[in-house]
Order: sequence, then structure tokens, then C-alpha cells
Amino acid sequence: MTQEFDAIYENGVFRPLKPVGFREHEVVSISVTSSDDTGMGNAEDEQRQALLAFADKMESLVEDLPTDGATNRDHDRIIYGD
Repeated sequence: MTQEFDAIYENGVFRPLKPVGFREHEVVSISVTSSDDTGMGNAEDEQRQALLAFADKMESLVEDLPTDGATNRDHDRIIYGD
């Protein structure tokens, strides 16, 4: 019988996360794939790259501000005068 199921490795033992249909003490052959190998571990790297790209974009926006005096930097001068 062939089954595919998720398990957790605890205290030196693979423990299935759901019941499996094997008899007690039945010898089985196991092929293990870590969740990191399936792309799950890349999520942190992808998030880091997205945040860096966002920070770069935000920095570039400062350079693209209009120079007509209608920016938040000139707010007090426009509202209250010099």
C-alpha cells in the first residue's frame, strides 16, 4: 500500500499529522521531503526582497517630488506664510 501524508519530526521520530492505515509495527519505506525543499522556506526571502523593493521605490519618490512649492515640506509656509 502506498500513502502520502504529512508528518512532524519530534524527539527523533516522524509522527503523522493525521491517522494512517498501517498496522502497528508494520515495516514501511519512507521518502522524506522537507517543507523547505518545496518552496515554503523561500517565503521569508521573497518577503524580504519585496520589502527592499518597496523601500527603494519610496526613496525614489522623494526625488520625484514636484518643485511648485505645493508639497508637504512647504505646508507651513503656504498656510501661515514666511
